[in-house]
Amino acid sequence: MICPYCQGEMQRGEISADPRGGLFFEPEGKKRTFGDVLCGVGRIEAARGGWSRLRVTADYCHQCKKMIFDTTIAK
Repeated sequence: MICPYCQGEMQRGEISADPRGGLFFEPEGKKRTFGDVLCGVGRIEAARGGWSRLRVTADYCHQCKKMIFDTTIAK
């Protein structure tokens, strides 16, 4: 994939995390509440996996340090 920011080549890979915590997006200036955590608000839907780890396929640009992946955010 070509980086839309610098036009350099991007490297395909995966973001991974411990499945007990999940992957979440927290908008700048807004803290997630305990209720948000219980309801899954902000959960990155692209995360998939099983008991051992969560994974998200992404493209990374070494030159401009940007990462791109497709997802939706749980509301």
